Amino acid sequence: MANLGNRNTMEGYSITRPPLFDNLPFDFWKTRMSTFLQSTDYRMWMLIKEGYSPPSREINGVKIEVAFTEWTFDERDLAQLNAKYLNYFFCALKSEDYMCVSTCKTGKEIWDKLCITYESTNEVKQSHLNILLHDYELFRIKPHESISDMYTRFTQIVTSLHALGKELSNYEK
Repeated sequence: MANLGNRNTMEGYSITRPPLFDNLPFDFWKTRMSTFLQSTDYRMWMLIKEGYSPPSREINGVKIEVAFTEWTFDERDLAQLNAKYLNYFFCALKSEDYMCVSTCKTGKEIWDKLCITYESTNEVKQSHLNILLHDYELFRIKPHESISDMYTRFTQIVTSLHALGKELSNYEK
């Protein structure tokens, strides 16, 4: 019988559950999430890359949103995919990240906002580096934490520092 408290299950190592985003390393999560979405339905990934907008028609030069009852089968299908990947994103994000993207209406909006927030800017990388260095310098075992959990937490900090370009000497490790 599967252990529901299993860390891998909680962290989203599943073919039916989106990978949980825990802020670092973003590139790792980004790759896993894009692969998850592509393997679920490749059209979903294309909607994220190209964007989704509700069906509309142009009447007398004015763009008007179409009533749901007038949508074509394909338009309903795309709307369903949009709702599905919004759900995947919301299930993959912790509450802090959810609050930042909860007003987004499409997966593309969420994807773009997360990319802007967590990758490619030196300010963001420096901020993460500073947080990790702070965690590293003040590292202590937590009350009731096992040695194994402490070691895992320490290794994650060191690995994340390395991913951001901070090399620690053997003395520092």
